[in-house]
Amino acid sequence: MATAVCMLALVTIGFLATLWSLVFVLALFVTVSLSLSVALATVGTTALAIYVCYLEYTQVSSIEERTDATPVTPEEYPQLYALTTRIASQLDVPTPTIAIAERRTPEAMVVGFRPSTTHLVLSHGTIAALDADELEAVVAHELAHVANRDSIVMTVVSLPVVLADGLRARARGEASWLRQRTSDAADTGDSWSDGELTEAEIFGENGEWLVYPDSTAADEDGDEETDNSLPVVVITTVTVAVSRVIIAVLSRARETAADRTAAEVTGSPSALAWALRTLDEQIDRTPRADLREVADVSALSILPVDPVEVDVVMLGPEGDVTPSYWSIRRPIQRLKHRLLRTHPPTERRLEELAALEGRFERERETT
Repeated sequence: MATAVCMLALVTIGFLATLWSLVFVLALFVTVSLSLSVALATVGTTALAIYVCYLEYTQVSSIEERTDATPVTPEEYPQLYALTTRIASQLDVPTPTIAIAERRTPEAMVVGFRPSTTHLVLSHGTIAALDADELEAVVAHELAHVANRDSIVMTVVSLPVVLADGLRARARGEASWLRQRTSDAADTGDSWSDGELTEAEIFGENGEWLVYPDSTAADEDGDEETDNSLPVVVITTVTVAVSRVIIAVLSRARETAADRTAAEVTGSPSALAWALRTLDEQIDRTPRADLREVADVSALSILPVDPVEVDVVMLGPEGDVTPSYWSIRRPIQRLKHRLLRTHPPTERRLEELAALEGRFERERETT
């Protein structure tokens, strides 16, 4: 974990330093003063970093809403609350609010930046599939994340991705959007001052930043106008790729630590192992359409729902034509999945829990 955090810190520093250099060079073209260029680069980079982070974290919809989970009361689920309260007491964390998702897809996750505001999200599919001991082990695993402050850790280490991804999206979309907006104003006879940008034009209908993938646009003569934001796009893309790989390594380590903590709290690694087996089988039986509905939040759940194998979509009228270069694209997709997966393979987690169970048995025999 310490190594991953140090690597992320280096990536962040390198990214901000490169961004500062770009701003500095641009400032030199505007002013001949070296000290003023340094000041502009420093202030500009700092302000841009703070602004992008603020936008990202204030515009993201809540995870609880995306999982269609509804908070429930102890009167509605007395046994579940009693179990959760007992585990929370053992881990010395506040009892979370429990929210139930009306889905058959297995889901179990904790949502909330601070332990005092944590929500434990469970789906009906998880509750129905597990027995009492297995459900206790799953709750212990999720509350172990709270006790280990994993939400805070992962939020902090994700800042390079948030910042770089936000800048990349804006750099790629800014030029084409401005050109289109100017063209529209010219066609309608409006001017920028007469037709001010609306909030919906800037942030989208639901408050999200609009992202335009085009980095070039055609001018009146039909020639392509190159987007001068290419250096920013390249730098941010490299930063995102490297950071996500490191974050995935750290995330897998946090999942392993939560497994170990849950096993120690419940005293039964086998209960968590059986829970993982059951939920893994349940995921395999769940229709792909249902899995796609929760794919964007599965990284937070006890088990990911994204398939290990990449499905090939056959082309042609008869559906018998393999996509171009599939023999090359498939291993690349497998490598991408292996590098970016947020959870260790279930088989490896089961092996580690079995080893932990053996250690517990030996300790019980000697006492």
